[in-house]
Amino acid sequence: MPERKALSGNREFKAVYARGRRSTSDGITAIVLETPGDPTRTGFAVPARGAGAVTRNRVRRRLREALRILQVPSGYQLVIRSDASPAKAPFSEVLAHLKTALEGAGVRGLPS
Repeated sequence: MPERKALSGNREFKAVYARGRRSTSDGITAIVLETPGDPTRTGFAVPARGAGAVTRNRVRRRLREALRILQVPSGYQLVIRSDASPAKAPFSEVLAHLKTALEGAGVRGLPS
């Protein structure tokens, strides 16, 4: 599995927001910036409005696990934005919507 590191800091998130490609699928938005040769780095943005800390953390854990299963190849910086809907949705739906959003934003090499 490719090495993964977290995006950290406002500057790194803003760089992905400014230059990355976006795609949304049922409340999950993937913003993807290609960085060939670098390890994949991921950040999560789950707004506080309408969800408590427990719900936000559950959404992040489910999205992190979905990314692990999808095995995103190296060479991308990802910001995954989501509302609170993945906290209660069946995991198979979360996985499918995340995959759709990533493919729509230009991630290649995801399993079928």
